[in-house]
Amino acid sequence: MVGLYTVANEAMTFTRGRASDYRSSPDVVRGFCGRCGTALTYWHAGWPDEISVTIASLDDPGLVHPIDHTWMAHAVEWDKPADGLPQFSADRPP
Repeated sequence: MVGLYTVANEAMTFTRGRASDYRSSPDVVRGFCGRCGTALTYWHAGWPDEISVTIASLDDPGLVHPIDHTWMAHAVEWDKPADGLPQFSADRPP
């Protein structure tokens, strides 16, 4: 389980250094810190103009507010959001 914040690829910048990339499958590239291994980004070929950033890697994760919950079909049993936001069993609809 991971919290992600999705932005336009062109809007994504690192303020210091850059991510190391790892192609984890033919359609997915994951970015991570090459020094400590922290997961940083997730990019999928199906959404080429977007990149997702791990919320926990942000300097101030409290500035990011959720708009929905996706992939709930894979949530652990105790993950039952009660915040009233939309929930989707897989990806959000287009």
